[in-house]
Amino acid sequence: MEQEDSFGINKLPAIFLGVEKVNSIYNDTFQLNLIRTTFGERCSPNDKAVAFAEIYYKHHISVSFGPGCSSTIEPVGRMAASWNILMLVTVGTDAMFDVQEDFPTLVRTSVSVNKFSLFYVEFFTHFSWTDIAVIYDQNAIYCPRWQEGLELVLATNGYQVTVIKMRSISTGILQFKEKLQKASEVSRVFAVCCHMDTFRELMIEAYNLGMTNGDYVFIMCTRYNGDFFGNYNWHRGDEFDQPGPDVIDYYDLFLMYGQILNETIEEGGNYSDGVYMKSKIKGKTFKGIQGNLVFDSIGALEPEYSLHDVNPITGEFKVVGDYFSFSRQLILSNASIHWPGNKGPPKNTPYCGFVNENPACSPKELSVLAIVAGSLVGIVVFILLVVIFGYRKMKQEAQLKSSWWKIKSGDVKLNNSTNNSYSSRRSRLSMLKSTEEIYSYKEAYGHFAGDHCGVYQGNVVFLKKTKLSNLNLSRSKLIELKQIGDLTCQNLVKFVGLYLFEKSIYRVTEYCSRGSLQDIVQNDSINLDWDFKVALLTDLTNGMAFLHDSHFLAHGRLNSERCVIDSRFVLKITGYGLNFIRGEDPLKSVKNEPEYLWFAPEVLRGKCNVSQAADVYSYSIIMFEVLTRMAPFELDLDLLTVKEIVSKLRDDGLQQPFRPTMPGDVEKPAIIELMKECWGESVSNRPTFKAIKKQLKALTGYVL
Repeated sequence: MEQEDSFGINKLPAIFLGVEKVNSIYNDTFQLNLIRTTFGERCSPNDKAVAFAEIYYKHHISVSFGPGCSSTIEPVGRMAASWNILMLVTVGTDAMFDVQEDFPTLVRTSVSVNKFSLFYVEFFTHFSWTDIAVIYDQNAIYCPRWQEGLELVLATNGYQVTVIKMRSISTGILQFKEKLQKASEVSRVFAVCCHMDTFRELMIEAYNLGMTNGDYVFIMCTRYNGDFFGNYNWHRGDEFDQPGPDVIDYYDLFLMYGQILNETIEEGGNYSDGVYMKSKIKGKTFKGIQGNLVFDSIGALEPEYSLHDVNPITGEFKVVGDYFSFSRQLILSNASIHWPGNKGPPKNTPYCGFVNENPACSPKELSVLAIVAGSLVGIVVFILLVVIFGYRKMKQEAQLKSSWWKIKSGDVKLNNSTNNSYSSRRSRLSMLKSTEEIYSYKEAYGHFAGDHCGVYQGNVVFLKKTKLSNLNLSRSKLIELKQIGDLTCQNLVKFVGLYLFEKSIYRVTEYCSRGSLQDIVQNDSINLDWDFKVALLTDLTNGMAFLHDSHFLAHGRLNSERCVIDSRFVLKITGYGLNFIRGEDPLKSVKNEPEYLWFAPEVLRGKCNVSQAADVYSYSIIMFEVLTRMAPFELDLDLLTVKEIVSKLRDDGLQQPFRPTMPGDVEKPAIIELMKECWGESVSNRPTFKAIKKQLKALTGYVL
């Protein structure tokens, strides 16, 4: 059990009340023992999977309430299914959770996007609307899933759907205006999903565009007042101190579980059998605080929705209709909807069409005055564009000259310990499995390990010595520094800057405490199960796809030592970019002979130095390491030396290209085929990382 849900709402009061109530009702039969955790980041799938596994093995739980984030339900739900543990949650809107074969022990009280979408079908059918514009905020955590479900259901039911995306983080009036004008070209009915504050700004711009006169209708999606959509009263007040339905649901879940647990014990059944316990919920009705909880045949709640209409005078929303999911029935109340100008609901298609395509509505020839006015506007816009581009150019030049990358002498606090080398400490730290071991290790050796680590601005950083002799860099090198500093991806090690220390210049980057992927793979004491392997390959794929779409285009030196693992077991790629430090030819930077085993054959032959296809080959060798837990060409090295293997790789006259010998006990043949496709001899036939992402998702079910 977690303390907070995905929106940071404290669930403990409802949880404690629920446990206390159940224990008081069934005191003579059983007592619930509550185990809760706050391990890791709130909505991190990796952290929650680790926390769930620790609780399972330490406490042998029979039921799980939570996790509280939709993004964490998939990994934890699959683990619960594998261990046959009943899992009760108030979130999980994705359609994937409707597949019983994948989540046989999952019970949800959350809003299902599919069932929510059927409400729109009934509503649009009532008013004969068939052309729908779906506008959603990509930064609102629920809206992308809402959009996917709604688009699919509407299209399946014969509606003409146009999807329009916006981002609230970068939102401005110009963006709202653009999105609304684009929507008006295809529809007069706008289904919207965003935070209520964003929706209010959108409606203000709609008013400025004359779109609130009754010719358009806006349907705003929200689960309930006070959740992540915000306060949906038009006027703002202090109403956020009320407990939301998400919290109340937890109290209801405890009462429901107490009821089925008591029945199971009286029947002599096995309450640790998650599938059996779920069968006592499917298709049943339970009494809750706010009404009955009706569950369908797959253990998902049959919700009820209300249609609200805003009062143009008070700015408050009033209920004007109700929709019952179990019967797909929309009932409009006697309270009338406020249609502007008393025009009634707008027509699906206006008389002149969406873009005035009706010839009867064609405008007359422009007057001379209109032409002059238009020309003046064009001149003003041109001048503004010149000013804007000039300002951006000046700002870019100022950033190049700012020396943000130059770390001042003494700003990095170095570790002066000489008892242990960096590599040995790093490997030691990477092999520690539990949180307790890591903390005890840090207490013994300090908050960072090795002479190549330090603390900069309160963060542990890693220092790598370069061949640079001074920090007087040319313009092209400054541009490259700016480009690498602008990169933001959770699967790329963050570049911090360059640091002059004792006449040497160091490249300073983010520090990853669990060592390299090579450390993890070759450490037999670490349990590297299928989900862990897929998570590592997913992180690697995401990082390389991002890098290939950046200014740097390719890595050129990818191997498992340049894949490092942070404290949250997230894989990050290092050693990319800054060729003026690394050198243009990757082969010349090889320090140890085995490093050649990751290079693509065309690189070893001297036909190219760096390419995206060569990165894909290096990626396939890392796949080999992860899937087999062997070093590259490990079985071949029993008979051949590294030099002999490299010679075979260079030889393009072989009838069968030389590749690592696979062991006979490798599972998942489909992903092995993907690996072989990545190390194919033909450069043009190797997949891109975008294609690899799609194939990996299809093969594993992981969301990349």
